[in-house]
This record gives sequence, structure tokens and C-alpha cells, in this order.
Amino acid sequence: MFVRSLLVVASLSYALPALADPPTYTEPSTAPASSAPFTVYGRPIVTPGGRLIPIAVAPKPRIPRYFGIYAALHVGLIGVDLQAGHFYGYLAGGVGWALLSDLRFGAFTGGAGYSVTIMRGRTSDWKLDILGMLGGGWNDLWRGESLVRYGYMGGGIGVGFRFEHQSGFSLGFKIPAFGYMGSPYIRRTRDGIVLFYMNAIASLPIVSFGYRF
Repeated sequence: MFVRSLLVVASLSYALPALADPPTYTEPSTAPASSAPFTVYGRPIVTPGGRLIPIAVAPKPRIPRYFGIYAALHVGLIGVDLQAGHFYGYLAGGVGWALLSDLRFGAFTGGAGYSVTIMRGRTSDWKLDILGMLGGGWNDLWRGESLVRYGYMGGGIGVGFRFEHQSGFSLGFKIPAFGYMGSPYIRRTRDGIVLFYMNAIASLPIVSFGYRF
């Protein structure tokens, strides 16, 4: 009984001072953090108490784009291309040269090959293309007092570089490395090599710009 009375007295002596002093409330600090505010699309992420929340935000996924249409710096050269994984193919024609020559000279080219990304940015890529090229066309030559139309066709190899932006804008460069064109009027090997480069000048999009869908 005596021990129980001591416990009751001790409990009251501990509880009464706490009841005498009411609890205090401290306002949460709204002072900015020492580091720069973390933002998502330009807006800081904070709690109602003013504390910054570090949230990792993944970059926006890029829209897959496969088919492209482009124009070259040549006179009237237009073309289309296709990108699917590591495959890249293109087809182009020198419409301007045919019109300027009154349809006495025409050239077209196409190719396909392996494409790889050599530099990746946040919104754009640089790609390298290793290409097998095919080409052909026609050339009207004077034989005596009349024009005779000769067709020609051949192929070669080349390389290409492309800048692809996520908006769809594309800037491309294609360089013919080596090739040969055959025709009934070609008598020497060097003439066939020269014709390959002439065809590339007339129909290959050496410098082009366009849009990829």
C-alpha cells in the first residue's frame, strides 16, 4: 500500500508540469534549399511545407521516324529514303538536269546499306551509312547527222552522313567512293569510271535536306 502511494505521487509530479506548459507549434521552414530548385519542365517540385523533392525525370521518348523526303542542292534533284533499324535505303533522280538538257541526258540513283549512330545527343543523332550504290540513265550522242540515245547502268560504293533531329528535320551528305558505269558507247575502263562520277554529280544527293515522317 505504501509503495502504491509513492508511485501515484511520482506520476502526478511528472504529469502536472507538462499540463501547466501548453505545447508549442513550430512553423515549417519555407527557406529555399541551398542547391538550385529541382524542376520538371521548368516548374520546381516542392511539398506543401516548402521542402524540395528530388525526382528523376526520364527524357521524352522520341517518335519513331522511318520514311523521309528530301531535296538536294543540285538543280531539281529530289529523293526519298527509308530508315528501319540498321537498314538504310534511298532513291533519287536528277529531274533538273533532264529538263535543262531538253531530255537529252538523264540520271537516277539508288542504294542501300548499313546505318549506325555515331553520335547521340539529347534531341538529335549523327548517323554513318555504308552504302552500295546503283545508278543509270541515258545520254544522247551525235552519230553522223542524227542523235542516238544510249542507256547506261552500273554501280559502286559510297558513304553517307546524316543529321537527324527529333522534330523530323534531316540534313544529309553522300559521297561516292568508287564505281563503274557500262554503256554500248563505253570503250575504255576509265570512261566507265568517269561516267560513274558524272552520274553521281547529276543524281546523287551529295548535300540534301528534308523531313522524316
